[in-house]
Amino acid sequence: MCQNSTPYKGLWMADGDPIQSMLAGLRDVGLTNSGIARESGVSRQTLWRFETGDSRQPSLESFNRLALVCRRHGLPIPGPSNRR
Repeated sequence: MCQNSTPYKGLWMADGDPIQSMLAGLRDVGLTNSGIARESGVSRQTLWRFETGDSRQPSLESFNRLALVCRRHGLPIPGPSNRR
């Protein structure tokens, strides 16, 4: 991941994991894992695996579902920076 990305309350974490960054942002706006699961349709168990790093390759569908919830709450969607 690009080191020059603009952070949003830790949006780009040390390991640059966009799923963990989205989850952190959603928690910052007051959602719990149950709330995130309810709004996104991604199970609480899957969210827990994302948080603990147990999920090796998140599906694009899970990423997109979480991204939609982020957008609904006015949060930026993490992605690669255009800076080099």
